[in-house]
Amino acid sequence: MKEFQRHHDAFELYFSYIQSNKTKSESIIGVASEYNLANSTMWRWHKEFNWDERAHLRNIEINKQVEKKINNTIADNKAKYLTFIHKLMDDWKRKVDKGEVPVEIKSALDIDKIVKLALLLQDEAGEIIENQISVNMEKSMERLRRIEAQHKNSTNKKKSNNKQELIDPSIIKSIN
Repeated sequence: MKEFQRHHDAFELYFSYIQSNKTKSESIIGVASEYNLANSTMWRWHKEFNWDERAHLRNIEINKQVEKKINNTIADNKAKYLTFIHKLMDDWKRKVDKGEVPVEIKSALDIDKIVKLALLLQDEAGEIIENQISVNMEKSMERLRRIEAQHKNSTNKKKSNNKQELIDPSIIKSIN
């Protein structure tokens, strides 16, 4: 059967029903009612013109467009947030350079949070976490080495003190 504008229009109506969460049967019945045709005619058009496949392809295309818009919105928001963060940091630095104590940023922790937020918005947060783990691991290893060295030193001192205590100094004088 050749598809005419009337068939296209019927599909568009069917698609709108499907998008409004109507079942396939409800949609077919609704289109048949709108066009004053038998339900069996709509089912035949549905099958003949492959409405389910067309609806599926249309949904894929719509989802791509929605995803693109969402990605653009996210990118725009990140850019706005980064602009705000950079302005905040510039204002803070300008006040510090003037010798003022900025009220907005009260501690190094506040700066750290702002920098981490900026990096997070730039998708570099994973790098921060990896670096922090690496630095923390190095600090822990260094601390363990110091403790181990102190333990060895104290053990060696105890051994040498014990040797000296075993030999009575008066005996050493008598040998000489």
